[in-house]
Amino acid sequence: MKKIFIVLIFAPLFTACTCKKDDGFCTEELRAGLTVAVTLEDLPDILSSDITVIASDRSYTEELRYVYASNINFAGAYERAGTYFVTVSKEGFQTFVSNPIIVSEDKCHVITKNLEIVLKK
Repeated sequence: MKKIFIVLIFAPLFTACTCKKDDGFCTEELRAGLTVAVTLEDLPDILSSDITVIASDRSYTEELRYVYASNINFAGAYERAGTYFVTVSKEGFQTFVSNPIIVSEDKCHVITKNLEIVLKK
């Protein structure tokens, strides 16, 4: 009984050590499937509070969240592969609707698709 107990305690250590360095491991970070940089025609600065960015994939719909990271304004579809249509709207500007955007995934994460959209008056 004592030997079984010792084996059970150390078994996870032995299995953890059997991985090769080149096997690679998945990170625990959460990756956006879509990032959208929105600019307005003839206006260099934007206020994100009145811009709406919606991603839809069949019956799934998500409003992308505002983030501010260099030129990315909106991000969403975190770790969700699919075929999306992105709609960007702002009062006083023409609504933009994308062609289908395919977000794929590898063994660990989605592969982010980056969009740059200019809303026109």
